[in-house]
Amino acid sequence: MLMPNIRSLDMKLVDELFEMGSGYVLDFSDRTMSSFFADELNVDIDDPAYREQGTSKAKRLRCYLNKVDLATSIKTLKALWEYREATRKGNRREEWVDNAEGRFLLLLNRMQGKPDQPATQAEPPKPAFDRPKIILLKQKLIELSALEPQPRG
Repeated sequence: MLMPNIRSLDMKLVDELFEMGSGYVLDFSDRTMSSFFADELNVDIDDPAYREQGTSKAKRLRCYLNKVDLATSIKTLKALWEYREATRKGNRREEWVDNAEGRFLLLLNRMQGKPDQPATQAEPPKPAFDRPKIILLKQKLIELSALEPQPRG
């Protein structure tokens, strides 16, 4: 038995990003999805091998993503993302998934075996004021004001 390319939890994100909850994939009809896969990926998504889990577009896509090699899965997700963003922006549609792009990129990183977050320690923000220096200057000003007028000059 083959190991799936995408974990079950990650597939939930794929479902959400590509609006697959009701069996559809984005705004594809059967014909346009077949054309997209043929033109963009040189794949026959209608092949019976991808209908093992059912015939809906979403079920065929899920099956396909876990049957093909990892590199092809990643290439497919990137192509679908590109289509999604072009369509969403072209229709002036608001983003429907919180932090969609960031979560999508994390998914691709996980699939490629890269760490989720770089292991770097960020520098703390620089303070707006140097409080110890301000306290010292204030103390010197008070000392100066205690001097007679001529010496404080």
